[in-house]
Amino acid sequence: MKTCGLLEESSNFIWENLKNSRSKLQYMLLFSLAPIFGNVKITFGTGSEMLFGMSGIYAMGLAYALGTLFMALFIRAKDLHRYAKVLSFLALLFFVLISLFREGFFVSVGMMLFGLCYGACSAIALFGFTYALQPKERFIGAGLTVFYTIVFQIICALPFLTPISGRLYLGAQVIGTFLCFYRYKPEDYVPSLAGEKTKSNSIIGVAIFFYAAHKIIMYFYSKLPPDMPDMLIGLIALLIIVCAMLIYFLVRFNIVHLCSLFFGGMIISYVLHLVSRYANVEILGDMTQSFGYMGFIASYYLLGSAMQERLDYKGFQKFLLAMLCLQLLVQILPSFLANRFPDGLIFFSLSLTVLFFIVFALLIPILIVHLFPSNPPAEDPAEKRRKLMLKYDLSEREQELAELLYQGKLFKECALVLEISIDTVRYHSKNLYRKLGINGRNALAGFFDENTKKQDAEENNEE
Repeated sequence: MKTCGLLEESSNFIWENLKNSRSKLQYMLLFSLAPIFGNVKITFGTGSEMLFGMSGIYAMGLAYALGTLFMALFIRAKDLHRYAKVLSFLALLFFVLISLFREGFFVSVGMMLFGLCYGACSAIALFGFTYALQPKERFIGAGLTVFYTIVFQIICALPFLTPISGRLYLGAQVIGTFLCFYRYKPEDYVPSLAGEKTKSNSIIGVAIFFYAAHKIIMYFYSKLPPDMPDMLIGLIALLIIVCAMLIYFLVRFNIVHLCSLFFGGMIISYVLHLVSRYANVEILGDMTQSFGYMGFIASYYLLGSAMQERLDYKGFQKFLLAMLCLQLLVQILPSFLANRFPDGLIFFSLSLTVLFFIVFALLIPILIVHLFPSNPPAEDPAEKRRKLMLKYDLSEREQELAELLYQGKLFKECALVLEISIDTVRYHSKNLYRKLGINGRNALAGFFDENTKKQDAEENNEE
């Protein structure tokens, strides 16, 4: 009965948040950040032609990392939605081109160009996921991305789809990325960038550590002998994720448990792969590898929530540069170990996973302090203003404009952010002034400040 209640609570939580966040779905679906390289190997192999002395898959991995560099150095926040459309279209175009060829030089070159564009897309997707969403939306978005990956694994395991399974999975990812990026709008994330940031680096450090640990562990795991899609593994993965969701709701949204389950599951998976050298239990290792999906959900949830509150756009770009260095290292080290010490790679991977788990266990108190503070945080001032605007029946466009005007933006700047004409800005401003009962923009800040103070006083009197 308790399990049924949890399932009902979980489904209601997801459904209600999805209904309320339909306009944010393009930021929730992390298609360009979903697992990709394993399916590239299945689809295109390693590339039949060497490119700059590297195989096609290796060149693609480096290009994917360099795409992050392009995002970090050259894309401004106000232009991001335009780059998102162009880069996702180019990624789709290059994917179609390399899908037309089975082998040869053009496949290797196309894989590199595809990786470059898709790497930039992954950075853009992480930005939107960080600054356009609320924590619950992030959790659901990462969960939906994992659900997509697992369901495709099950579908592609059907015998008649196996020859084209890699192309189906990658094609859906690339098309999904393009459709999501086409709906990016600056007004969805610019207010979050403009908000005042909390000066606390400890939780940022923990979030980045777990994100990096997840990336490294899963990349090392991908260097183990690859398997074709298996329906049983996919079904077990789906069951594991459902159990993870139940645990998450049972402990009332404690993400720490998902992080711990990720480490525990991956350690068990490595151990089973070691045991499989002496007994036929490799399939069990592949099943427990599904715990990696928990790490995916937890890593992006933690990272997005920590960065939104503490990093502005420049801080986000610095983070991308740091991740570029990590990606390049991750590209080089596992390949080096796999070539030099093929039998010792799994021992090194297992030891590294255990080490990461120990360090994370020591960092858990920092997570507890930030996730469950003894004094509940004060309500976000922007949220208080939004409630006031709803109370005075301001339309969605009038709310967006009122927030920008409150931040001190000029009409010209508001028009640029909202992508409307200055005359339209003037029209909406007159309407919102009338609804709020004020004479003009000079009285706007005073109106919000005075009324939010009244709200605080009323809440204190009720307590």
